[in-house]
Amino acid sequence: MFLNFLDYKLKKKGGVLVEVDRFFPSSKLCSCCGHKYKELTLSERIWTCEQCSTTHIRDEVAAKNIRTEGMRILGLGHSLRGDDVRLETCLEQSSVKREPSYEQLTLF
Repeated sequence: MFLNFLDYKLKKKGGVLVEVDRFFPSSKLCSCCGHKYKELTLSERIWTCEQCSTTHIRDEVAAKNIRTEGMRILGLGHSLRGDDVRLETCLEQSSVKREPSYEQLTLF
């Protein structure tokens, strides 16, 4: 019912609803290089990519990857599934683990 409501509202404003596969590994993919962190557990909220050393907050990287996958489905972007995919370089690359502030973890 919620998806029907979203679809209706988007169509009314000229938008389109794109559904991403429920098994798409959105929180396990590095949004910078596309590396898949297979060992990610549900209790890990922050992880660092083994390939490019970018530190990710799980919910933020999932949101970025879902948006990118939705754009790929629409034909507007690149897929993160392929091993040969290289996305634009991240501006936030860091080998130092950062602790998120309360504001960064709060969803608005």
